Amino acid sequence: MQDKTILYKAKVDKFSKRIVMVFYPFIVIPSVFLIIPFFNKNLNNPITIIWVAMMLSIIIMMLISSYKWTTNQIASLTINNDLFEIELITKNTKQVHKFDKHNIKTILKWQGGLPRILKLTLLDNGNKIAEFYSGGKQKMEYALEEIAYKINKNKTPT
Repeated sequence: MQDKTILYKAKVDKFSKRIVMVFYPFIVIPSVFLIIPFFNKNLNNPITIIWVAMMLSIIIMMLISSYKWTTNQIASLTINNDLFEIELITKNTKQVHKFDKHNIKTILKWQGGLPRILKLTLLDNGNKIAEFYSGGKQKMEYALEEIAYKINKNKTPT
């Protein structure tokens, strides 16, 4: 009998902190462009109103995206005999999923324009378990690539 082998372990922050850490780099530039029209004396100008509406919509869309990117996080990935055990954090709730190593599949795909977001999808017998996003963070891109690599490496017979 084989012992449990830890393939990946991550420090998990609270959901609110994860959102702030992903959201704050993308808020700086639109916020500056949102404030600039208020230095103008004529705030009733239609162009100013359109400009403010565009900047607010960009900020709202980035907040929605940050929420989507940080909802799921993998806390740990272990293998025990022919079972993968994935500790998944959804918002602040921990769930443990066990999968037969022959049924699990990973899909890595790039999404979006700028920033480019790496998305990892986990499938069990073709059923989607969860999606994980890098959120434009290079460190998270490496973590998602590492998780997919380790699953695929331990999935193949040696």
